[in-house]
Amino acid sequence: MSGVNKLPLTVAGIVGVVSVVGALFVGSSMAEIPSLAPQGAAMQTPDGTSVQLASYKGDTFSPSQKRELKELIRAYLVEEPEVLLEAMEALENKNANATAEQAQTAILSNWDTLTKAPNSYIGGNPKGDISIVEFFDYNCGYCKQAMDAVMEVVKEDGNIRLVLKEFPILSESSTVASEMAIAALKQGNDKYLTFHTLLMENKGALTDDKLTDLATESGLNLVQLQADMKAPEVQATIDESYMLARAIGIRGTPGFVIGEKLYPGAASVETLKKVVAEARTSCTKC
Repeated sequence: MSGVNKLPLTVAGIVGVVSVVGALFVGSSMAEIPSLAPQGAAMQTPDGTSVQLASYKGDTFSPSQKRELKELIRAYLVEEPEVLLEAMEALENKNANATAEQAQTAILSNWDTLTKAPNSYIGGNPKGDISIVEFFDYNCGYCKQAMDAVMEVVKEDGNIRLVLKEFPILSESSTVASEMAIAALKQGNDKYLTFHTLLMENKGALTDDKLTDLATESGLNLVQLQADMKAPEVQATIDESYMLARAIGIRGTPGFVIGEKLYPGAASVETLKKVVAEARTSCTKC
């Protein structure tokens, strides 16, 4: 799915790694160091230069020992700078794996709410063997870009359950549009999907007049729509999307749950097909 700029994270991570390494070797409490470097022991830099460490007493290093260790650490990092990148990559992978595991746990805990909620649009093949759940905002440019790919994959596959989660986070007009869309479900899935598609294809601002025009073009009964928008389940549906997003770790739009995994950001047709194929081999609740 769409990537992010990792350079600031990498720089910050490198600073953190250096700080941790420095603290490890020159900190005031060094319970493990005595067994690694006995009194008067010699250590070598990467180029083979021998560094004689001054003897120590107790669990602290003298100023001269600290200087020697700093020089040794610096020499090693200058000689082998790729170690920092390797450490950062390992840290990023560890964090990513932990985040993915937390997301999957939340997905499984909220499975029915994600895939079977009565006030969410369910399209494609409602009895499909895999689900794509999309969290979106009607003012989100990336969501608009992703719509064609999602619809193409769902139509071509024929065995995908598509669940659309109204997740208005960008503006007040996003909220009004979602309220109208949720209310439109009362008039049938076809009317909802037509309205949803027109909203996603809209290029300008979603003013009140524009929303009314799109609802009319969708064939919706405006009197019924206005009445249904006041129903308590409309706001409850939006609140439910917020709750699910917090639990799963969705922080922007679009966000996809495919099978039992979270995939943030827009994706191409090819990527979606690959993810769906992988989900079919690993999903336990689909």
